[in-house]
Amino acid sequence: MAISNPLFDEVSATTIEAFVKGRVARTLFTATPWLRVLRTNKKIYRPWQGGSYMKVPFDLQPVPSGAYAPGTDTFTLQQLQTTDDMAFAPKFYNAEIVILATYTDVYNREPYQIVNILKEKYGNASNSIDSKVAADWYNHGQASSSTVTSGNRIKNMNGILEALNDGYTPGWTGDVFTQYGNQLRNGPLTGTVLNSIPYWGGDSSGAGGVISNQILNRVYNRCKQGKGEGDVLGGKPDYGLCSDYLYGCISDRVFPMQRVDAEIRDPHIGLNGLKFNNAVIFPDSYSPGLQNAIYVQDKTVLPSITTSTFTVPTSASTNLALSNFPATGTTGLVVGDIFSWLRSDTWRFSYPKSGRYAFRPRGLQEAFDGDILADIIRAALVVYCLVPASNQSSFGYIG
Repeated sequence: MAISNPLFDEVSATTIEAFVKGRVARTLFTATPWLRVLRTNKKIYRPWQGGSYMKVPFDLQPVPSGAYAPGTDTFTLQQLQTTDDMAFAPKFYNAEIVILATYTDVYNREPYQIVNILKEKYGNASNSIDSKVAADWYNHGQASSSTVTSGNRIKNMNGILEALNDGYTPGWTGDVFTQYGNQLRNGPLTGTVLNSIPYWGGDSSGAGGVISNQILNRVYNRCKQGKGEGDVLGGKPDYGLCSDYLYGCISDRVFPMQRVDAEIRDPHIGLNGLKFNNAVIFPDSYSPGLQNAIYVQDKTVLPSITTSTFTVPTSASTNLALSNFPATGTTGLVVGDIFSWLRSDTWRFSYPKSGRYAFRPRGLQEAFDGDILADIIRAALVVYCLVPASNQSSFGYIG
């Protein structure tokens, strides 16, 4: 095609453009408070040091104990198995970087370089892998089964959707997780020690409801105080997570007269949240909800955090009184937005501190033709919950 003449107007031909040099607006990505918590809290992050699985011991049952009459008690001399293991396999994530050598070696050079294009590619890749991890935190990492019908996610991390379940009541995708850490929930020995019963915040017909101070407080106090790992840690949840939209609803309805007093800045992660009891509620754009597309511009993660409707399964009848769910068989249950209360000391986040799978690039490799350069950022990670009952997931909120 012939070049039109003049090619540039007089202003363009005689004037240099003004640029914001060295800066790229990260319009695709958003800060996620929980990922910051996982990475900055030394009690949560545990370096992966090898092994085929992360094995997590937990209490199965108590030894014989109780009141007795001195001199008449009979010692059983029976050794009971009081501990067992959960097992979590590493899950692998990557981000791919591809660039033409002509971009780096010919065009994008000082003094004509506005932004280092190679550094921008690495920055984008780092944010891209974090975006996937942040979204997968709210989903599951199990294969499809008769009770897990939302999709086969065996390659993905084991997020809170499967951790905060009781093997009977559906989570926000409508799935029921009868196992956690390869352990059978509600088994003859495991019983309910690995269980957290999801709470329905909508009405008895399956329609979405309005979140309130009463519901927040009720669900907060459903969380077991208990012990953590080794030490007597105890305590209630210290973090609440919800979508940006639901956060606004909470701010409007729960704290209408005390926003200045209620909002605080967490010094560990540098983000503002609302004080509630001994916890801080944060907006997380990756928390599943109806309006995530407004806040999350990385469209590739939206399918895993967009909520819909489902039918209440028959298994939910086991804990209906505790879950507040409508009767089994209720169709069109509106998931809306979810709210999670989390006790941080009961969570562990593990990945290698160094090496090829430590969220680090390997270094640019030159393709055979010499014009294409490629690199990859990879991570091997494990996420698990020591005490699911100390945490609580709820959903069904539309305002």
